[in-house]
Amino acid sequence: MIFDELLKGQLLTNDCNNYLIATNTGEIIESCYRCLHRREKKALELYKKDISIINTKIIDNNFERTLCIIVDL
Repeated sequence: MIFDELLKGQLLTNDCNNYLIATNTGEIIESCYRCLHRREKKALELYKKDISIINTKIIDNNFERTLCIIVDL
């Protein structure tokens, strides 16, 4: 499954409106928070190859939910 489809599926499944994608070393790949979108150069590499999702976590602050995805490149 390509990463964009995987991300959309995770956002819908977990009812999240924000997301953060980072590597296991803490480097932010892409984020979307309150319609502010930021994509780093490394995101293009990420979407072209198979990746392994290490962990997902949902941060809920009672107003909105953020899906955090940690990947291994």
